[in-house]
Amino acid sequence: MPRWIGTGGALVFIAAQGYFLGIVDDPQTVVASTLQMPIMAFYLGWFVRPALGVSLLALGLLVFGAAMLSNPQLGPDGVMGPRVVTHGMLSLVFGYAVGLYLWRRHMRVAVTDPLTGVLNRRGFMERLEARLRRRSRRRGVLSVVAIDFDGFKQLNDRHGHAAGDTVLVSAVDDWRAVVRSGDVIGRVGGDEFVLLLPGVGIAECAGVIARLREGMTHAWSWGAAEAVPGEGPEELLARADGALYAHKRLRAGGRRG
Repeated sequence: MPRWIGTGGALVFIAAQGYFLGIVDDPQTVVASTLQMPIMAFYLGWFVRPALGVSLLALGLLVFGAAMLSNPQLGPDGVMGPRVVTHGMLSLVFGYAVGLYLWRRHMRVAVTDPLTGVLNRRGFMERLEARLRRRSRRRGVLSVVAIDFDGFKQLNDRHGHAAGDTVLVSAVDDWRAVVRSGDVIGRVGGDEFVLLLPGVGIAECAGVIARLREGMTHAWSWGAAEAVPGEGPEELLARADGALYAHKRLRAGGRRG
């Protein structure tokens, strides 16, 4: 369903309820109408982007508040009194807060790797795309590092998947202690990770990797690529993967020699 339909429906609801609450004099009808407010607010928090949702919520508070205060039955001397007005306003805010919280939680879960807590592939690619757009405007440098754990399948086969999971979680915890606040870690495969390093050129990646390797308990290989103008996230990540596997082949050739 197009977003404008939901937004239009919310506006119609606000207008209709505002008119209705301004003229109704039946207490039961007012209470029933007030109970519908948090439903609309929850919809705004869950389905409407926050900037627009807050604007519609503010409009609803203004319209409903003005309509209810203009109704003599809801005034200080009215049958229902201002408590109903207070309840209606608070229910709007609460409904929106719950909807927005659940939406943010849903979005966070959708882009987070459940084992390590870093971004999953979807989350990392979204973040990388946003960084590349920012880089094109500001002309800064940006590099991506691809990481693959050596002999990870053999580790799982020999000691079980729990041992492999422990290695991954431990490595990510160590990386988090080293990377800067603006750097991004993502898990894009079983034992495949990527680092997004804003402001770091290809020549500086080796220094970053050296710090990440300090105290490591399981060996891993890496490859890096620096973003070039006009390049998309998939192309940049593919170049980093290519550098990673070239490094692996070089190491394998050295061992055979």
